[in-house]
Amino acid sequence: MSYTDTWDATYEASPADTDDLSDGAARIRNLKINVRERLSPVGTIIPYGGGSVPTNWLECNGASLLRASYADLFAAIGTAWGAADGTHFNLPDLRGRFMRGWDHGAGRDQDAADRTACNAGGATADNVGSVQVDEVGPHTHPDRRDINEGTGVGGNVIRDGNEPTWTEAGAASTGEETRPINANVLFIIRY
Repeated sequence: MSYTDTWDATYEASPADTDDLSDGAARIRNLKINVRERLSPVGTIIPYGGGSVPTNWLECNGASLLRASYADLFAAIGTAWGAADGTHFNLPDLRGRFMRGWDHGAGRDQDAADRTACNAGGATADNVGSVQVDEVGPHTHPDRRDINEGTGVGGNVIRDGNEPTWTEAGAASTGEETRPINANVLFIIRY
């Protein structure tokens, strides 16, 4: 069924209700629901630029929810992000995390098999909902040498008059993690 067919079947007016304004309001409400469902189906996760969660969305904070209270969302994401028991499921917990596209067997995520669950009862390995700890891959730093002397390791030459002095290049970082330049957003999920 095409979008046009869906539109015609859903919003075709009958002669009896063309003058009923309350029916027009209902049609507009239904249209808004239909458009919202097409643009962001239940389970959609987006970065949001505001500090408070909009209507029909939840913060991706790992909260445990009742399956019966959020049946559509549970049907979409299941227990991929965890489950405390047989009546609850967890939202994704994306606080302080970068999202990564599911490898889905492509081989780009070299450690896909080692991925762990976001919350107890959640997905592991190469599945939506699994997580990885941070890691710095193998790398080397070039040797820095005094051009005039041809000696020295691990430093930069700074000329002070005619005598070279060495400063430590590549000293250990004092940061807590390796990360790209980033900006905070609020990850939200549609329910």
